[in-house]
Amino acid sequence: MAERWLDGLYDPVSGRFKLGALAYAIAARGLTPEEFARRAQIARSTIYKAIGGAGVRQAIAIKILRTLRALDTIFADSGAA
Repeated sequence: MAERWLDGLYDPVSGRFKLGALAYAIAARGLTPEEFARRAQIARSTIYKAIGGAGVRQAIAIKILRTLRALDTIFADSGAA
């Protein structure tokens, strides 16, 4: 079951993130795409392609989504969010 915060962010059928939504999600967590790529353990070029709306492999999408989720947990635990 998709969680509410994922609504409209990623389309598993096409393998694409919604144009602009991923960049916003990363920036909302106070990170640059380069910093986010490091945390997600993916190449910078891959995160920029995903931000631009290019399709990514399912394994990469999972890393991106898990990293976003982990950052939400970190911020919730620290009281910063």
